[in-house]
Amino acid sequence: MLRRIFLVSFLSGVLISCNSKAKIAKDYYERMIILENSLFSVLSSSDSMARGYIIKKQHDSLVLVAGKAEELLQEKIDSLNQVRLSGVVGGEEFITAYVRTFKYIKNVQIIYKNLGLAGSIEERKAVIKDLKEIVVEVEMVVNDMQSEKKKFADANGFIPDRIE
Repeated sequence: MLRRIFLVSFLSGVLISCNSKAKIAKDYYERMIILENSLFSVLSSSDSMARGYIIKKQHDSLVLVAGKAEELLQEKIDSLNQVRLSGVVGGEEFITAYVRTFKYIKNVQIIYKNLGLAGSIEERKAVIKDLKEIVVEVEMVVNDMQSEKKKFADANGFIPDRIE
């Protein structure tokens, strides 16, 4: 009888523990989606302005807007590098995927800034070449992020409301 009580208590504890870890993982997942959406909203506006400044050859404005976006991304990267998802399956990989994605976007902003800082046509051509090379990678970066989100959700036993 005592063994049965112990076994039931133990199994209940394990189930509650698993459910709480899944809840922690899902809550963190949802917070990351909110962060991602708010950041991408700001970056979309920044990117649109940057493209306009490139067309109008307003290099000082391009440097300013790209520099602000770069700083914002670095703040998010620094914050993510401080996060530890201990006890959550795949937590470190999940965070690393976000850091990789944000670094990629930051690199695009650095190239925009370098385009604005370029002093000659030759320098601008070299920076545009860099931009063309990095833009080719966007699909891979997005696919890797989507894959990591799915792996994280699967490993922690929850179905995300959305994978964006």
